[in-house]
Amino acid sequence: MNPDEHKVVRLTNCTDFDFTPEMGARYHGVPYMIPAGKSLLMPKPAAKLLAKHLARQVYIKKAPVYGPSEVDGKGSDRPLWTEENCMKLADSFLSEEYEEEKKLPKTEAEIVKQKIEELNELLPETTSTETTPGSYMDKAQVIAELQKREIKFDARMNKTALERLLTEPKAE
Repeated sequence: MNPDEHKVVRLTNCTDFDFTPEMGARYHGVPYMIPAGKSLLMPKPAAKLLAKHLARQVYIKKAPVYGPSEVDGKGSDRPLWTEENCMKLADSFLSEEYEEEKKLPKTEAEIVKQKIEELNELLPETTSTETTPGSYMDKAQVIAELQKREIKFDARMNKTALERLLTEPKAE
């Protein structure tokens, strides 16, 4: 996990040119346009990458243009920037803003539990005090309910059969 993942920073294009996707203003293939003098808030990993590309564009724009007759005696294969200078310039485009709350990833059980709760919020509330079959923890609870309601039963019956007696309409 990236320690900067939850940090949000301001990336400011303090140059005199618009930073466009054609110049490298992309993060994971998604293009970003940062006009000259404008800022964007974004996650720090994305901002650092875009700032690095913006810094490279600054060096490219400042590079001397030589014609075929001009020779500066230093060779045309020298780099326009060092990685250290590029990162220093890139960091100048960034300013720390704040850190978002870290959200822990949910387990599959938590996701299912949340989904069940959401689905059951849609159900109308039952006003009946009747219990549904299977809502008793054990056979003793079913027997206690049958006795409370004064329903005749055979205690040798299994729990499911006893629960059915609770749901059947009373014969009068």
